[in-house]
Amino acid sequence: MLVNLAITLLIFDSYLLTLIILLFTVMTKKSKKNLVIVESPAKAKTLKKFLGSSYEIAACMGHIRDLPPKSLGVNIEKGFDPNYKIIKGKEKIVKSLQRQAKTADTVFLAPDPDREGEAIAWHLKTLLQC
Repeated sequence: MLVNLAITLLIFDSYLLTLIILLFTVMTKKSKKNLVIVESPAKAKTLKKFLGSSYEIAACMGHIRDLPPKSLGVNIEKGFDPNYKIIKGKEKIVKSLQRQAKTADTVFLAPDPDREGEAIAWHLKTLLQC
């Protein structure tokens, strides 16, 4: 059951993110279930070493949505509204992240600090909102 889902967009490197999450934990002094989503499994493994049991770490494995490859990808009649589709082969990852986000009190998006990471975080935010 979704108690309180607050999606926070954090664009920092992994060690700074760890420090921020640890400070957040000390400030709230509550044992909540938190989900941290990073781009790569290697970063997820590293963060698991630093964060406590109230943090679940997941990797989105890079880009999860894109414009369709065999069509224009935008709706011209509705102000060029983009028509994003989940990338083939990423459906299981998206469903897993959605399932984990529903049970988390807080979701931290921690992509790489570049434009590509920002785009990945935006797509995750869009897909994980209830």
